[in-house]
Amino acid sequence: GGEHAVPDEESAREWLDGEWQTLGKPTANEQVWEPLCSGGEIGRLNLRAFKAGGGKADDLLAAFLASSREYRSEQSSFVNVWLELGKRLKKRSAGKLNHKEWSRLDAEMKAKNYPAIHHSETYEKANHPAYRILTLAEMKKLLAKTK
Repeated sequence: GGEHAVPDEESAREWLDGEWQTLGKPTANEQVWEPLCSGGEIGRLNLRAFKAGGGKADDLLAAFLASSREYRSEQSSFVNVWLELGKRLKKRSAGKLNHKEWSRLDAEMKAKNYPAIHHSETYEKANHPAYRILTLAEMKKLLAKTK
């Protein structure tokens, strides 16, 4: 979930305001919403696509804060999915992700009790991620305001 990204409301507002001012146009295949788990209860709301569709920063901030209060991820759920990824990568790499790199990262993060981590510099440069993690319910309320 996005709860790790909300130290307080003012910090969340400043972070969003700064990012909102620098948003460009969405990429050709950038969707507004990307579910992040099999049940779809949380996902990424992509800021460029949301803003291009008429979304407002204040509405997004409210949805983000509500989502961070409502949803608490279970570390065991993450670890189970993470370990399943490792099993699959042992059989076959996925793009540039291979079992050796997964194992290296797993050992590092396991020692730290699997904290939330930032994107790699390579990923940042290639994708310029701009999103907020929302609950499905908050995303639906938010997108209804843009129609």
